[in-house]
Amino acid sequence: MNRESVLREVTLTQHVFSNQWTREAWLHFADWLLARGPENPKVLAQLRAQQPLFERLDAAFASSNEVREPALLQAVGSGLLRTHLLGMQFLESHFGIVVSNAARAESSDQERINEILNSARHETWFQVLASYHEHLSASALSIRTRRMYLSTAKSYLQAYGPQDLPWRAGDLERYLNANPGARNSLGGFVRFCRQKFNWEVFMPGQGRRLEPLGDAVEAVMKLAGLLAEVDEMGLSNVNRKTVIDILSTALGLSSERMRELTADNLAVSAEGSITLNVGAELVAIPEELAPFALRLKEGPV
Repeated sequence: MNRESVLREVTLTQHVFSNQWTREAWLHFADWLLARGPENPKVLAQLRAQQPLFERLDAAFASSNEVREPALLQAVGSGLLRTHLLGMQFLESHFGIVVSNAARAESSDQERINEILNSARHETWFQVLASYHEHLSASALSIRTRRMYLSTAKSYLQAYGPQDLPWRAGDLERYLNANPGARNSLGGFVRFCRQKFNWEVFMPGQGRRLEPLGDAVEAVMKLAGLLAEVDEMGLSNVNRKTVIDILSTALGLSSERMRELTADNLAVSAEGSITLNVGAELVAIPEELAPFALRLKEGPV
């Protein structure tokens, strides 16, 4: 009875295959399943579960001679192979088709890279991610490392890319505070952006000197009050503490650490960009904060 049900299923489903070799393979697969467990009540369900694999093989290959590891992985993908182990065991025993674990892992990493890129295709920062992918593809890094680096870059851009590019001072530090394990994977992306786009972006030092922003509403209200004080008195007349509070609130630095800095900690490039040196860290000062940084560089009132 079990055999009759299985063979009836084969007869009813063979019409979905275009090639003679897959129709024959489908029948042989049914026989193979029955030989493994003639009385197994799950054989019919197993046959039906493996049909998508055979349909994909039928669509991709005109002959069984074409079914070899590289072409199989490209046409079917590691995900489908992973969920159709019985079908793969049959292909190995009947056709001698073997897919190594290393090839499966590489194919899986490539599929995940494709997923990372496809999921970001409509983001405003997609071209940055795509350029980084091209850069990684041309490197000697393993595909697994490239996938990890690209995934971290996407995660960072999701968090801070939509706001502004290049990202604002303090964003890198805040991201690493929340994701300390991402440091090694993120460093290459920061270096790439600096070299490819000429952005003044730098990896912060190992110390977690920048604190994550607390209550965003409270920070905005505090900053608004400080800026109102500047508007009332004029930037040249406000004291050093007010300037430090503005910079520390906007950048996420503690005001105590900011008070330790001197004019030597601020560097102005020939193009007019300003960099704040905090220990081993270099923090690019956004254009809107430049007047306050220059005021700090002038010294106390």
